Amino acid sequence: VGAGHTCVITLSGLPFCWGDSTTGQVGDNDANVVTKGYNPSPRPVSQTPLTEGKAFTGLDAGGGHTCGISGGLGFCWGSNLSSQMGDGTVGASVNGSPAYPLIATPTPVNNAAFGGRTLTALSSGGGGPVTSQTCGIASGKAYCWGENYNGESGGTSNIVVRIPDQVCVPFFGCFPGPVWFSFASPPVAVTGTISAK
Repeated sequence: VGAGHTCVITLSGLPFCWGDSTTGQVGDNDANVVTKGYNPSPRPVSQTPLTEGKAFTGLDAGGGHTCGISGGLGFCWGSNLSSQMGDGTVGASVNGSPAYPLIATPTPVNNAAFGGRTLTALSSGGGGPVTSQTCGIASGKAYCWGENYNGESGGTSNIVVRIPDQVCVPFFGCFPGPVWFSFASPPVAVTGTISAK
């Protein structure tokens, strides 16, 4: 369940989404996605040549975007204002107002950034329709991309992270996916899930 939309995977692996579609997060490739606004009933997510005939094994709705896993690869759609697609692109502003670059079909994340590792879990975070980040686990290593103004994508600067970047902490090194460091307690084991919310 995202900020204003919901997604599910059927037993056969087909993704469906419904709800707020103002930034393309429903993924139905509707050309009028911005003016249309809301889809009250589940709609199939558009298939692309890279997802055609392949089951989705993971799916998560975020603030204004959605990401999924198909064939061990990451795909995202919806708002890309904070580079939450993870494909190396980022939105911009037009005449001082935010532009809402949106992608209404599954777009491949820069999967090469995972170093040949298979994506097994992901979480599309964000509290609003246009700013958010995504995190995933690829073969036991944690990666994040997207908004990083508060360090939420694990980077050391307050700019967007355009492609998946392994989560590392100075003096402690890079985190493997299933273990997170906490200053307040011993590391907490996470079994196959990750949350960017």
